[in-house]
This record gives sequence, structure tokens and C-alpha cells, in this order.
Amino acid sequence: NGTVADVATRSLGLALGQLLALRGAERIQQHFLNYARRQGLVAPDTQLRHWYEEHAELGERLRRDWEASLMDCLQDADLEALERWTGERFCPLDISGYTGCRVRFAPFGTTESLLTILLTEAFTNMLKYYASAENAPSRAAWCMGEDLVAMSFTNPTTPSAAAMVKGSGRGHDFLRLLTQKLGG
Repeated sequence: NGTVADVATRSLGLALGQLLALRGAERIQQHFLNYARRQGLVAPDTQLRHWYEEHAELGERLRRDWEASLMDCLQDADLEALERWTGERFCPLDISGYTGCRVRFAPFGTTESLLTILLTEAFTNMLKYYASAENAPSRAAWCMGEDLVAMSFTNPTTPSAAAMVKGSGRGHDFLRLLTQKLGG
């Protein structure tokens, strides 16, 4: 009775929780800055460097508020609620194909574990490397064929944002290894 929507919800929650933890927040400062701009908490032309130099306290306050809000949301969130929560704070998020998917599997089994690893890492990277002055949406799609599932994760970014080192790279390497082993 395990569902793809349940795993996607849990995985998005795990990704957000990792990024909002004190250690992970450094990787998502662009989201705090963009939120502060949208809410009028800083000038609309505030640059990331100025954000780091002048608004560290505001960034930490947002991180704590978002982390507490996420913990409240996760208690009874479904995928749509978490998608809305993320859109209000991080960036617009368009998730399709996960809810209503006919695939079922044993809870906490191999399939669920593998999907959790894949989805958590994909959501994490999608949010870490997001960059859009227009607040364009990130997209996560699950497309079911006869004998094939295609998952796609896309985000607007810039060459400089994509080139930033925001982790060890082990997660990306692990995803590549898993997809190779699965023939994907």
C-alpha cells in the first residue's frame, strides 16, 4: 500500500528539512534573499553579497521560522500542501504525475527506499541550484509508460549558480551510480 505520492511527500520534506537545518542553510541563501525582497524586508536591488554582509541576522531568523513552519506542515501534509508551502517560501514548484500514480509497493521495502534516495537527492539539488530573477517555477514530473517510468526535475538557473559548489558532489555521483545500475 505504499504510494509514489507518499514517497514524494516524504522526500520533499526530507530535502527541505536538510536544507533548512543550520548546516544546510548556507546552500539556499538565494531563497531567503528572494523571499526578503518579495516581502519588502530588504531593498529589491539587494545583491547576494550584500545579503551575506548586512542581513545575516534576518537570514537566520527566516531559516528558524521556516524550519518551525515546515515541522508544523509535515505533521499532516500531503504533496499538494508541501508544494504550496515551498512555493510560498522558496520558489514556485510544479509537481505532476506523483499523485494518482497506480504504482504500489511494500512500505519500507527496497522500492520505497530506492525512490526515497532518488527523490530526496533530486529535490535537494533542484532547490539548491535554483536561480530565477522572474521567480519562474521548478518542475518535478513522474511520467508512467507501459514498462518505463521517467522522472524529470528541472529548475531555472544561471551558469554562475549552476557552477557554484554547494556540496561534496557525492549525492550527484550516487544518483549517477544508481541510475547506471538500474539501466536508466
